[in-house]
Amino acid sequence: MKMVDLTRLDDRGFVLHLDAEGHEVEARTFGKALVSLSVILRYIGRKVHPNQKIDIRVDSIGKGSFRARIKIVAKAASKYMFDETQGIIMESLSGYMFKKSIDNEESIDVTETEDKKVVISHQEEESQDKSGIVISREANDLIESIEDDPKFGKKVSNFVDGVDKDRMVRALGFTEDMNDIDAVLSFPKSRLPKIVKNSIPEKVAMSNIETKIENVELYKAVFGRAEEWEFIRNGDKISAMILDQHFLDMMEVRGISFSHGDIFEVRLIIHQVRESEMIEFRDVKYEIKKIHRKLDPVSKQTLIDFEYK
Repeated sequence: MKMVDLTRLDDRGFVLHLDAEGHEVEARTFGKALVSLSVILRYIGRKVHPNQKIDIRVDSIGKGSFRARIKIVAKAASKYMFDETQGIIMESLSGYMFKKSIDNEESIDVTETEDKKVVISHQEEESQDKSGIVISREANDLIESIEDDPKFGKKVSNFVDGVDKDRMVRALGFTEDMNDIDAVLSFPKSRLPKIVKNSIPEKVAMSNIETKIENVELYKAVFGRAEEWEFIRNGDKISAMILDQHFLDMMEVRGISFSHGDIFEVRLIIHQVRESEMIEFRDVKYEIKKIHRKLDPVSKQTLIDFEYK
């Protein structure tokens, strides 16, 4: 793939192209691809015009049943010309797929030209040539708004994966005209698994568990194996259940003594959650896995060592 100008995919519609051996694909593959693509185009269409409902129509089928001309049509008349956005929708999908077909995001270069177009390029590993696409600035803005959207990524992943699973398919692409010999933009079969994988963002953990050795000050002891004690940690009061059975056994036979204000060196389990990937974890629960020793509050020297073999 060399530099491809996707602004050629204008507002008259575009052609879905499946390059297959013998110009044949499974009828199920072709049908599922059209359905999946229509879901994607509607999703992008809502990003462009949230209040405008659209239809995705196939107005012709190419020879060998591996090409379909697709038209995006507004369901009702409106004050703006929806047709003018068809090219932007298709450019954004093509550009998104191009970026996701590259494993190393840092190798992707995005630059804006003087005529308000955007060039997204990539240095090919096997040659000195750069491959890339040219899209409108509006399409690039749209890509940036959806490229980390997990719902959109899943839709694209399902679409490409369905095509990739057909052993007859050699490439997936888009073009201008049913009679084009080669597609304007074509992704060889070797790149399809990359699009599938890279379209789904890595799951970001929304919960976390940390274990730390810390000194905590006893605020309130609650006698009972299933009760939470209260401690002062870094100036804040916390509640924590003690899981150290050896310590609890010693306490029951009065083998240890302690009082308010005593300082313990403990192995603290900290349970954390966050409501969004964009914010830090917050502590929601504490447990004391082991109490190692009681320290002198002034010298911090060990007074009682609870370690055992």
